[in-house]
Amino acid sequence: MNNLMTYIIHYTPLKERKEFLLNEFNKHSLSYNFIEDYDREKLSGEDLIKFDKKKLNLGSISLIRKHIYAMELIQKSNYMYNLVLED
Repeated sequence: MNNLMTYIIHYTPLKERKEFLLNEFNKHSLSYNFIEDYDREKLSGEDLIKFDKKKLNLGSISLIRKHIYAMELIQKSNYMYNLVLED
């Protein structure tokens, strides 16, 4: 088993970025997980109520929520090392 999992914070409309990263990760046989939930257009009322929308725009809230989700996945992970990247 690979000891490293990479979580990539990704905004789904940016398909070219994902395609490029998929090619690179697969070329080097790296383990990865794209974090695509919580795009700004798909934030639930439950997600939005947790943040001050006067101080943060929807893009920032989405990014923070994606990082929280990545940390939740890492907490459940059996990998020795975990890396979070933003594309």
